[in-house]
Amino acid sequence: MNFQPTPNRLITRITPYLPIAEKICLMGLAIGIVLSLANLDSLVLEASLVCLAVTFFFHGYKPIDVPETEREKFGFLELLGYSIAPNISWVACAVSAIGILFTMQNSEGAKQMLFIGGTTLGIASLIIIFLTAIGVKYMSAVIPVLYRAIPLLVLDLYLLFK
Repeated sequence: MNFQPTPNRLITRITPYLPIAEKICLMGLAIGIVLSLANLDSLVLEASLVCLAVTFFFHGYKPIDVPETEREKFGFLELLGYSIAPNISWVACAVSAIGILFTMQNSEGAKQMLFIGGTTLGIASLIIIFLTAIGVKYMSAVIPVLYRAIPLLVLDLYLLFK
């Protein structure tokens, strides 16, 4: 059973290109880090962080592929594991990426964004890990969000408490 509402046409068109856009943004991020370490330019780094934040945000609206069966009933734990926690995690990843950008630019509100993004990522990651541990079916479909959430959580904590 699909817990998410039918996605609109924009999300349906964008969804197949999100992994490609994310890889391009990650390559730009790597190039931007090298340029920033060489004291050449930080514009590439900033642009790639914004691009990553946008792709993370759109990932939150992507429907999760869970096999549908007519006789299987899904409860609150499945709703929490397939829809609520992953969507919140993706949006928190976007908030954390923008918080990192604000920290680099020494902008106001950077600490608040890091705190909100990091706290939300921590709680949502714990929920996803807990639901996976207790054996909620098909949780492997939402594990990829943890590959983004946990490194951003560590970076948020580092920037928040340094």
